[in-house]
Amino acid sequence: MPKRILQGVVVSDKNDKTIVVLVERRLRHPVLKKTVRLSKKYHAHDEKNEAKAGDIVRAAMTAIDDEDETPEPSSTLVDLVINPAVKQASHAFLEHLDSITVEDLCQQSEKAGLFGSLPDDANFTI
Repeated sequence: MPKRILQGVVVSDKNDKTIVVLVERRLRHPVLKKTVRLSKKYHAHDEKNEAKAGDIVRAAMTAIDDEDETPEPSSTLVDLVINPAVKQASHAFLEHLDSITVEDLCQQSEKAGLFGSLPDDANFTI
């Protein structure tokens, strides 16, 4: 069982079999009581060079001792190993959004009854 599983966005994929993942976490400031966003960059191992910049990936911390079942770090910089199941999520979603037109959205919303019909004499000026 990995120690921690982090989710973040791939910032750089220029290195061979290594990517840079930006992990953002939110916490409440102890004095100001406002939500603060903290981010940190981690180097992660990507064996097949599949992750591209902008992908949302989930990565597990690698083991430092022999008791854990996860692999050892592959170098001094690399802390994480990529989980291949979550890699391509953002590209598939963006391709789906590109295929949808405004007319399709209007037809789907009318079928679902989300918007009432407009009167024929309605004039809208912007």
